[in-house]
Amino acid sequence: MNTASLSAHDKGIYYEVQDLEKRGWNVKADLPLSDHSQPPLIAGKRRPDIIATKRGGRRIVEIKTELRLRSKQLKTFRRSAGQRAQVKFYGRVVNAVGQRIESFGNPPGDTLG
Repeated sequence: MNTASLSAHDKGIYYEVQDLEKRGWNVKADLPLSDHSQPPLIAGKRRPDIIATKRGGRRIVEIKTELRLRSKQLKTFRRSAGQRAQVKFYGRVVNAVGQRIESFGNPPGDTLG
């Protein structure tokens, strides 16, 4: 995929998808012009940027270009992850070129516990 035409937000999604796939996660991403299918809606109205699954575990990932942690969308994703076993929610804040500058929520990784 040519990332030159993507916004900083979409570049952040793209780089996070690449990282998760490298770690062996199966990824659904809300990324235009991608071969990934879209993640399902959460709470019937909000679509996260990424949902990744691996060995019964699930990650809900949201990418932001600014650090606003009190949005209704983030609260919905955090609450949804908290109500399910083996589900973690985390987010990334990216700069103007899509590079990660900050993380929040449960950290990513290979462990599911």
